[in-house]
Amino acid sequence: MNQVYLQFLRDKLKSRFEQLSESEYRNFHNYLIMFWDFIQSPPFKSILEHLAYLHPEQ
Repeated sequence: MNQVYLQFLRDKLKSRFEQLSESEYRNFHNYLIMFWDFIQSPPFKSILEHLAYLHPEQ
């Protein structure tokens, strides 16, 4: 994959994770849903599927 694109994906993932981890307990559920939806979208979904294929026992 293109290194610029990979860095873009890393930055997006990091930003969403920070948003989740820094959320207050009252908003955590909403941010968790948003994070889950984010990682279930392309291309993260295909990455997760590939990891599940490589490590089916986990």
